[in-house]
Amino acid sequence: MKEFIIDIDKEKIAIPVEETMRYMGAGRSSDPALLKLAKEAGQEVFSVMEPKAAFSEYELSEGGLRGNEPSDGVNAALKELTDSSSDLRKHIEGCKRLYIFAATLGIPVDLTISRASLLRPSMALALDAAGSAAIEEVSDEACRSLENRLSEELGTSVRLTKRYSPGYGDLALSAQSCLFRLLSADKLIGLKLTESLLMVPGKSVSAVIGMKEYSEGQTKGISSESNYTLGSIKRQAPLGEHKCESCSKRDCEYRLRPYEGESE
Repeated sequence: MKEFIIDIDKEKIAIPVEETMRYMGAGRSSDPALLKLAKEAGQEVFSVMEPKAAFSEYELSEGGLRGNEPSDGVNAALKELTDSSSDLRKHIEGCKRLYIFAATLGIPVDLTISRASLLRPSMALALDAAGSAAIEEVSDEACRSLENRLSEELGTSVRLTKRYSPGYGDLALSAQSCLFRLLSADKLIGLKLTESLLMVPGKSVSAVIGMKEYSEGQTKGISSESNYTLGSIKRQAPLGEHKCESCSKRDCEYRLRPYEGESE
């Protein structure tokens, strides 16, 4: 097992107004006042955020973690994690490596939202939404960077699975404790988990990611970036499929529009 930080170039992070609007519950509204609020919130979040991301890496074999005894604490945490979720086991099936991932925007974003809640509640709502949009962008950038790094290091085509977080499918929120046992998020990026399973700073993400290797022939026609449409703009997901595609909650108000070619 090894742990490392991925440097995030803040200038590469864009916070789409359309996605901020979606998190605000405004959908595809064209209300000028709402659009202005979402844009201002995105600019404020961008100005104060301190994005950080970290991974822990585990070699996998059919029997579990390669090179670790079943009694090993790390192996026990992974076993507890995968035993609790058939969806997660399916998610990492065929993967050569497993990554535990965490990213955060930092405490300044939390403080900015808190201050706004006392002075301007509508802005606090927009800031919270912009923070949610921003952490997804940061996570996408971190995963793109890791995928590119791995392809160069291994000299072969590498594809990462989508991020799979506690709360997805049948993976319970209580699985957060396993993830934080498998990744020293506090030491690496200052991300803590409370007894009530809340992450601090609040605008943070944790997830499980698998890695698969492909030969040149296998990757023909496979793109590591999938196009999808959000509002009036086209986006790209860094992974082979977007997380919303496999989510069973089809009535989720935050579900992104389907990929092009997928029926509504």
